[in-house]
Amino acid sequence: MPREGTSSGRSSDLAGSEFFETLRDISRNWIERVSAEAERGSKLSKDLIAVHSVPDAVAASPPLP
Repeated sequence: MPREGTSSGRSSDLAGSEFFETLRDISRNWIERVSAEAERGSKLSKDLIAVHSVPDAVAASPPLP
């Protein structure tokens, strides 16, 4: 059965492709942020485990924004 309106089919394919690309970019950015946060948390944990005094704890903690 022939498909009518092939131009609208192509435009929906293009929109779907752009939507997929946008979702892939969002996912990639989210994974990068989660990975960076995990690295910071791991470093902070290691630094705090090595603390022996209050000044060491203050030096190990991240600066406040």
